[in-house]
Amino acid sequence: MPKYEKGILGVRKDPKNQILFSFNVREGEEWPSDDSDDSDYDPGKSLELLSKSKENSSSDEAKSVQDTAKKYKSVETPSKRQKRDDSNKDDSVRNAKKKNAAKCETVSSSIKSTTNIHLPPEIWMTIFRFVVEVDGAVPFLPRASRVCRSWNELTSEPSLWKKVDLSYGWAKVDEKHMDWLCKNRFSETKDLNLSLCKEVNGKILKMISQNCPNLRSINLSYCKKCPSKTLTILAEGCKLLEDVDVSFTNKDVVSHIPLRGFISTQGPYLKRLTLGGNKFVGLNLVLNDLMEKCPNLELLDISNALFSNNSMDFNIEKLQVGCRKLEILRLANSPFRASPCTLREMAQCDGFLHLKELSIACSSSGTVSTSVGINTTFIYRILRRCYNLKLLDMRGISEYTCILTLIELPINGLERLYLSNSAVARCDRLQDIIRKWKHSLLEVDLSWNSFQGEILDLGLYAFTQGKDPSPLQRLNIAGTPVNLLPLQAILKLCKDLHYLNLTSCRAIPRGFKREYRNRQEIDKLQEDILNCSDSTQND
Repeated sequence: MPKYEKGILGVRKDPKNQILFSFNVREGEEWPSDDSDDSDYDPGKSLELLSKSKENSSSDEAKSVQDTAKKYKSVETPSKRQKRDDSNKDDSVRNAKKKNAAKCETVSSSIKSTTNIHLPPEIWMTIFRFVVEVDGAVPFLPRASRVCRSWNELTSEPSLWKKVDLSYGWAKVDEKHMDWLCKNRFSETKDLNLSLCKEVNGKILKMISQNCPNLRSINLSYCKKCPSKTLTILAEGCKLLEDVDVSFTNKDVVSHIPLRGFISTQGPYLKRLTLGGNKFVGLNLVLNDLMEKCPNLELLDISNALFSNNSMDFNIEKLQVGCRKLEILRLANSPFRASPCTLREMAQCDGFLHLKELSIACSSSGTVSTSVGINTTFIYRILRRCYNLKLLDMRGISEYTCILTLIELPINGLERLYLSNSAVARCDRLQDIIRKWKHSLLEVDLSWNSFQGEILDLGLYAFTQGKDPSPLQRLNIAGTPVNLLPLQAILKLCKDLHYLNLTSCRAIPRGFKREYRNRQEIDKLQEDILNCSDSTQND
């Protein structure tokens, strides 16, 4: 049987006997209506309505035919579709460009509105001075100079370039650019940082010396190309120089001949001298000149130093007499040893009355010989009258008696104590040391010490004892066998604690072994420890 398409009402279409369907109803064949018996029934009116509906249906059919014809006419070939897509892309690109242009116009108008504020130059200069006083001249002034002509003129004022830091690479530090900067910007510069600038050489130093007469501080650390006459060149033009950093440069810069010449000319003005990270020859002669010609010295840094001999004598009492204003002394990782001294000479010396920071840390490689270097006598002779010491760095000290010496020192308000990887692990009087400065300690480093027994736990409990709470803010006990109970007491009572290092602590659960860098993380740690202890009790 042949298959035919289904027609209207689901009846199969037969080509031979087609069924015609029409909305035209012949007279006498209309279906009876329920409202035929109504008093207002009018068959003629119904016929008129039927004819109107017929006209509307015919017009709708005509519109549908036209629409279908348009659809068939609008069938696109692949080439036409590709052209249409390209045109749409071009339109989207044009619209995006228009939007970007509109944004640029709004931004430029906002910039113009801000830069066109009618303020006197004196007010702009006051605003600029507030900015450079905090952050320095670079990078703010070079960026501000590109905003408008008036700002370009204002930022070229040398009085705004008093503090310049070029160590971050904000500007090129070569001979051409430094020559222009020295002549046009640095005439009133007082603080210049050229650390890590590899192109600094003798010519650049001469430019600085000739054009920066008001220079008071210069940082040349890690400038390996500095010549041997670096300090001599600076002393010729920078008569007010009082802060010099030539750490990690080369042995020619810190040779005893140029150093002694520099000290002889700048000694009365010199306040801060950083020489660390170099290899020295004849440093004992330099130290003797420092003790005799630098009465205003406040900072002396000879850390990470290397000598031709295994160690070098350090005349502590002579330094105390010659540099009475010394506040910071850094001798970390340097093989110094205390020179011989009689009890009478010690009694006649007042000590470092103004010393606030002492660093005598030793490296784990054993560079410093504790038998003839940093020992109990060395520490006591330096700190016996340091009533105002705030920072003490004794990391790596392996002599047990050096730790015990801390209990006998007359220091009143120590704030920062660093005892990492030291003999404190064998010191059973750690709790006495912490109890002595519990009222003032802000930062304590006891990391990487293999404490025996309950030494660490008792030391941490010392922070929680007494009526007044501890002001402790930072605690580093990484790599120690700390337990949860003293740690929980610290977290509960030290409300100012905002840094805690529990890395590689073997006695606490694995999820807690990390750094906590703010108070929110420490509060979460306290909650987790409480939940952990409750769960263990329930088990």
